[in-house]
Amino acid sequence: MLHGWKKSVSEIHLLRALTISRYVFDSPHQVEKQLHICADASPKAYGSVAYIRSRNLDENIRISFLYAKSRLAPIRDKRITLPKMELCADLEAARMRCYLVEKLRVKFDSIYLWTDSKITLYWIRSSKFQKDVFVYNRVQEIQ
Repeated sequence: MLHGWKKSVSEIHLLRALTISRYVFDSPHQVEKQLHICADASPKAYGSVAYIRSRNLDENIRISFLYAKSRLAPIRDKRITLPKMELCADLEAARMRCYLVEKLRVKFDSIYLWTDSKITLYWIRSSKFQKDVFVYNRVQEIQ
């Protein structure tokens, strides 16, 4: 195991030459471009990821990874529940949407933000005042 680790460390400089081609907007025949951003959380971390879904004239659909961001959960604050972590992920997704739309300057036919949390969906869609300042501040920014 130690030999494998030493070999990996000695070859790490080779990563500079590594290139990974990414398809995003290289076809003039795209008839539809969608931005999909998914948010999720666990007790230890939260994050969001963005994908481009495009359709061309031949009805071929292509999905391409675009951007991702993750953060660790605060370890000392025991008041941060899983629903609050999900809300942080949703806020990160909303911020990611604004950032990508501004930086890419591409007209998307539609933009979707995805979450699996019914609690955060209720908070975001609710017009009722949230008593919890943590929740209120994040919901206000998302809305």
